[in-house]
Amino acid sequence: MEPSQNLADQEPNSGKATVEDVWNYKFEGAAWDASALAGLGIFSSQESMLIVFCGTFSLLLQTVFAIILYENMIENIFTDQLVQELRDWRVLFGHSSEFVDSITGEPLMVGLCSGSQSLMDGRAQAEIYQSVVSYGVRVQDDASSPASLPAGAWLALLALLVWTATVTNELLSIVSLTWAMISLSADKTELDAENLSLKRISRCRSVMLILTSATRLIIAAMLGVTGIRYLAATASVSELILNTVALEVVLHVDDVFFTLLMPHKVLSAVDRMEEITVNLARPWMSCLRHFGIVAFIAVVVLFSHLVFLQPMVDRMQETADVLCGGNTSFSFFKDAAGFVFMRDYSASSSVQSETYAYRAVFEATGLKGSRDLQPSAIRVSSDVLKQVIVEFEGRNFESRNDFMPVCLDSDHPILESSGLQNFGGAAVQLLQEIFQTDHLDSCTSAEAYCDDWSYLAYNLWRIRALCPTTCGCKEALTGSLVAVSSKYGCPVVCSSDYRQSLQQRNCSDAEPGSAMLTNYMRSLAELRNGTLDTETCEAFLAPVDFDGLAYDMCADHEALYGSGYASARSVCPITCGCNAVPDRPGCPPRCVHP
Repeated sequence: MEPSQNLADQEPNSGKATVEDVWNYKFEGAAWDASALAGLGIFSSQESMLIVFCGTFSLLLQTVFAIILYENMIENIFTDQLVQELRDWRVLFGHSSEFVDSITGEPLMVGLCSGSQSLMDGRAQAEIYQSVVSYGVRVQDDASSPASLPAGAWLALLALLVWTATVTNELLSIVSLTWAMISLSADKTELDAENLSLKRISRCRSVMLILTSATRLIIAAMLGVTGIRYLAATASVSELILNTVALEVVLHVDDVFFTLLMPHKVLSAVDRMEEITVNLARPWMSCLRHFGIVAFIAVVVLFSHLVFLQPMVDRMQETADVLCGGNTSFSFFKDAAGFVFMRDYSASSSVQSETYAYRAVFEATGLKGSRDLQPSAIRVSSDVLKQVIVEFEGRNFESRNDFMPVCLDSDHPILESSGLQNFGGAAVQLLQEIFQTDHLDSCTSAEAYCDDWSYLAYNLWRIRALCPTTCGCKEALTGSLVAVSSKYGCPVVCSSDYRQSLQQRNCSDAEPGSAMLTNYMRSLAELRNGTLDTETCEAFLAPVDFDGLAYDMCADHEALYGSGYASARSVCPITCGCNAVPDRPGCPPRCVHP
């Protein structure tokens, strides 16, 4: 224990300093104030050792925290590399037709950028975008003015301000204790034990306190810088305040353990110590102290913003722009030759809750509100049919029509009675969805749509899959421009009836004004947005332009069939030379060589 002299009986210093010429340091109940008194006889040896242990343990703990933060938590994920990776992901996958919603037709990017909670793909990218949006960053168009700081950045600046002020206060506390101890430096320590007043400390003790303070300054500065980078890299608004509080706890961990472990006697003695009066060599500088503190905090916060926070905000803005900037409402697919084709998407054309598929599943759940819906879900009551229906799962459109076991309209009563409950009602709802009308109540009422080429060809194929009888999959005399094939909607099982119908067709051109020729001519006119020069079979003596190509409606039977169109051979067999070449595909069998 260091020797000390009791000064209780000494005369006080006759020289009186004015308030402006002195500065008083007040001991507080902290480990570092207590460390200046350890070994002076105020505390027992065990208490002095406990004080040293608390201080050493606190320094080690703060150092470990600073290292962990520096090694693991100061780097933000929003980097130039992330922006490039997200750009590549969007171009290669985000707009791919493989990830389009199979029910609504919604591209993945539309769901991601609208914050959909039902995404099955792109979850990692969606979480990144949502974190950017939560930070207050919004997609910025090229033509818009430079974006102001987002809300998250303002909150981060406030957190940086609070943290910088907290660290500054800690640094000032360390410097103040050191300054007070240096002002008492002398050959030996002098202590007024009765009044708990420290008059002098030995130079050896002064050096030890200076070294301790230097260590504390280094650790506090290291925590300060690391904490600034940690807060600037915090991309979650909800975590900013929590992280600020957590950093403050780490900075003041010495006070926590000192208060927790020290006996009340030690705490009380430190708190009752008299203030240390320090004479100021330049009293006028004390007036600038507060201005200096404010200037220091302002410079640190500004530096932190420019060096750490603003670059992250810029990368977040680039992340938002690269994910959801520009046009997101399209998908693409690449064909076997390598060509890339685009499909535009309109949100108004596919409202999820209005689709048949959504209503069917929602009605089946029995959730609140589902009972108000028109029955949509198909239920299979026959065990035999259940085994058959399972085979439809996973088949594409053509394969589904190849497997379809009957050539009947979906609302035919025999299907309902065989165990397919609500099959006809579901078909009607699909028809209403396909043609965007509520006026359809059966396959028969939809007959006019079977060859309405104002709609997409795929819609005409779908109605054939739903209503094969009404749309002429069994009949060769309807004059339909849609090729009869499972690829284009007609079940394969209908083909035998179609061939029988074609055998009944005589080998003569359809008469002008006949239903067969009229339907065929009208469909061509709708398809090419213009009528032909003549409404007779003579119109097919010359190529007909549509779909950007010139087709010989007689000779190009295979090419037309491959594109989903029926040639004119069954409508105008004589004009097409069916009587000259026997067994020509598409020609009535009655046309034979004379």
